[in-house]
Amino acid sequence: EDHVAEFGIATVSDGVLYTSWYNLAKSFHCDIKRNYPDDLPYDKICSIIENESKADLLLFYGEPGTGKSSLIKHLINIYHDKQFIFLDAAILQGVQPATFITYLTENENSVLILEDCEKILESREMSGGGVMSTLLNVTNGVISDILGIKLICTFNTSLQKIDKALLRKGRLSL
Repeated sequence: EDHVAEFGIATVSDGVLYTSWYNLAKSFHCDIKRNYPDDLPYDKICSIIENESKADLLLFYGEPGTGKSSLIKHLINIYHDKQFIFLDAAILQGVQPATFITYLTENENSVLILEDCEKILESREMSGGGVMSTLLNVTNGVISDILGIKLICTFNTSLQKIDKALLRKGRLSL
């Protein structure tokens, strides 16, 4: 049975993050086996999204047009009971870490989507690391399992340009 999935978009006003909710215009499904390579860990991605007792970070990367956003739209439709919230990476760079933490506590067990977030994920040696430190704490720090937040970060750059802490053994579930 088709349904219309609800999808949130985070905005900022006076330094505070808010979520506006929208219905996706139409149901979106894609044939995972036909449209993605055999090594896509689709079942593992699904089990991560389903697990409310654990926070996690999913990195979707590849050249533009390789299906990262289509996979996200598919997941939103499959898991219509989950709160998926789009958070623009540029907005997040201008938000204070304490404001971001407050926003996360108001949206526990949500799936936050940060598309095209190369600047946020780049090495802290290059960027100073404010947002990166918060992302690491949310997905693997003390508060991670309390909030159960899932972060899906998409980017088009190579893995060599992102912060090494993201790729450390035990950080990612995949």
